[in-house]
Amino acid sequence: MLRGLLEGIVEEYVEYRLGDLDDPERSGKATALHKRVKEVEHQLYDERLRRRYALKKTSKAPAFAAIEWDIKTKIADGTMPELERFPYATCRISYQKDFDNTPWSVLGNPFESTQINLTIDEVRYVIRVLQTIQNRLESAEQDGES
Repeated sequence: MLRGLLEGIVEEYVEYRLGDLDDPERSGKATALHKRVKEVEHQLYDERLRRRYALKKTSKAPAFAAIEWDIKTKIADGTMPELERFPYATCRISYQKDFDNTPWSVLGNPFESTQINLTIDEVRYVIRVLQTIQNRLESAEQDGES
């Protein structure tokens, strides 16, 4: 629904969702679906979301989608006879490569992911870099509002 709103193709979304319903069922279901779209629009859709979506859709690079992580301790490895225990995090970063204009394109899998291992030193480094990025983005947004 939200994608239909963001793409400006709500009617196509409704048609797709209704499928091959018989005519007597179609009218009532279409009305209910339009009402639900309006509720979603009221609750979730705003100018900031629209601008974020436009940026992601028009960018050449994949768009961040999610990050999952877990903490592990490496205790043995077949390539090293002796290995001291060492804790690390494995992070899976998911991203979206393609932004298709059709509301049902999400049924395919436009998302991909990559996994990386991080030690505490690397996590500290990433935090410093992301803090700098956050500060500069906040400053840029404030400059844009002036």
